[in-house]
Order: sequence, then structure tokens, then C-alpha cells
Amino acid sequence: MSLEIFQTTAENVVGATDAALQKPAGVDDALVAAFLDTTSTYAGDAPRMACELSLVKEVRPGLFCPGTACSVYLCTAVRESKAAILRFVLEQYEAYRTFKSRLALSGIVGEAATQTKALHGISAHREIIASTFIDLGTYSQSIVSEGSGLYRPRLDDAKEYLTVLDCC
Repeated sequence: MSLEIFQTTAENVVGATDAALQKPAGVDDALVAAFLDTTSTYAGDAPRMACELSLVKEVRPGLFCPGTACSVYLCTAVRESKAAILRFVLEQYEAYRTFKSRLALSGIVGEAATQTKALHGISAHREIIASTFIDLGTYSQSIVSEGSGLYRPRLDDAKEYLTVLDCC
């Protein structure tokens, strides 16, 4: 399976997933853009990244439908639970796990992104990989900002954030 990373934010991934849930027949870039109140060029990467994370599926080129039960949980959860649900999804995504483990080893975001790109044959530039994974990771509280552009993986027991899923 070929992995790809798209330049987007966690909020836009959640928003694109929510849009797909509201229109089960499918959403395209224009509808996602209107739903997120942004341009279709910028919004187009959100459903594609949500597709990479299996939150939505691309039923035909440019048309996205809801993916898994996690999509529903993510979009209907209370604000505090969204982070834990997104973290659960992220921690299952192979490229993110690689990025997080490489970040733990080097402590350098750019290096972790470059190594992730190489190990998975990702075509996106390392800056896109870094910014997308840092945004998704900090939103989900899987990565902690230490200030001055420094980040580290959050080291805690997975049971702490997985208890949220028991309620879903």
C-alpha cells in the first residue's frame, strides 16, 4: 500500500470527515471547501488525508464517503474526546508511527520527516510531512510542544487515552 501525506490541519481533517458524514452520498472538494469556509484548493487535502487515516473512503476520484465507525465517534464526540479518538486513529497509521518513533530518537522534526519519507517512499516534501504530522500529533496530544519549534512524543500509557473509546 502506497502511503501519502497531504498538507492540512487536524481541524480540517475532522471537518472533512464531518462533511462526509452529513452527506453519505459523498462530498467533493467544493463541498468540503464550503463546509470548512476555505478555498477548494486548500480544502482538497483534508479529505485526502482523512482517507489516508481511513476516516473517509474515496468511492471514485474526488468523491469521499464516511469510512469507519471512528468517523462517527470523532465527529459526534465531545470536544475533549475528539483528541483521544484522533490519537487512536493516528497511532494505527504506519507513517505516523514511524515519524513519532524517529522523532523520539532524534528530537529533530525535519530529520524525523525526512526519514519517514525515505522509509515509506512518500512523495510529499518533508516540510509537508512534518507540518501535517506535528499538527495532527499536537491536536491529538500524541506529540507535545516544548516551545521554540521543539517537539517530543508524549510518553504515557495508551490506556489513558483509550478509555475514551470505551464510552463510544
